[in-house]
Amino acid sequence: MTRSILLAAIITVSLSIFGQEAGLRIHQREKKTPIIFGHRGDYSVDRTENSLSQFEYLLATCTQNVVGIEIDIRISANGTLFLMHDADLQRTTNGSGEIIKTTDIELKKLRLKNSGGEITNEVIPTFANALSFAKAKPIILMLDVKGDILEQVIKEVQQHQMENQCILLTFKPEATIRALKLTESLLISALIKSETDLLPFSQLKDQFNRMAAYISPEIEPTFRDQLIQSGFLLLTDVLETKNQPFEPHHPDYYRSVIQKTKLNFVVTDFPVHLSKIVTLQKFD
Repeated sequence: MTRSILLAAIITVSLSIFGQEAGLRIHQREKKTPIIFGHRGDYSVDRTENSLSQFEYLLATCTQNVVGIEIDIRISANGTLFLMHDADLQRTTNGSGEIIKTTDIELKKLRLKNSGGEITNEVIPTFANALSFAKAKPIILMLDVKGDILEQVIKEVQQHQMENQCILLTFKPEATIRALKLTESLLISALIKSETDLLPFSQLKDQFNRMAAYISPEIEPTFRDQLIQSGFLLLTDVLETKNQPFEPHHPDYYRSVIQKTKLNFVVTDFPVHLSKIVTLQKFD
């Protein structure tokens, strides 16, 4: 599968949703405007992270034609995949203990907390819930797999026929290589911030056109161009959690990162805010 075909498979998911005109608009601008992914959905608002209501909010509010949503996936005691960032349930639900030691029956009784710690009426979504919600919508899911459940995550994506609407994050070379062997059409992201990070993949150059390099925002232009010429799509994050108080970066910072890195995908804690900046800005 060539890089251009893979890009088309991801970007033109909107063709069947919006019709040809909208899909072509997205395709025409994809090299200049990255798809924005909300970290844990949207970590910035007073809502519940990794929740379906949050995904609905992003779909209704983000100004881009394709909405990116980064989600975290963990496994329960029964082997069911749920959306949950932490290993422990206490921060984001009214429960406690490790999710991997909690049964599905117990998990379905719990309710999610919002970012202020207030208990809501929302249940913890399963990964299947998230896939069903996104299917046939202008949504790309970025999958952050927690624990040794890579094969199960990929299998569930394939069962839902959602490989063209997902990006799989991997942070160790062995996981990246395993993922590449398990799927031919799911876009696989690998942490590649230097020449050294490329070495484990030296025998896989024919696979670079179906991979995304997770790079540093401070990447050297020569290395950036090397990755692009090798066939990689480019992904980075501009996470604002390090800011105190917790607030967006200055607009010039976002513009600088996007222009310097020539990104295809960017992850942020403030996706609605960044989508407005990107929509208004023309990138060369």
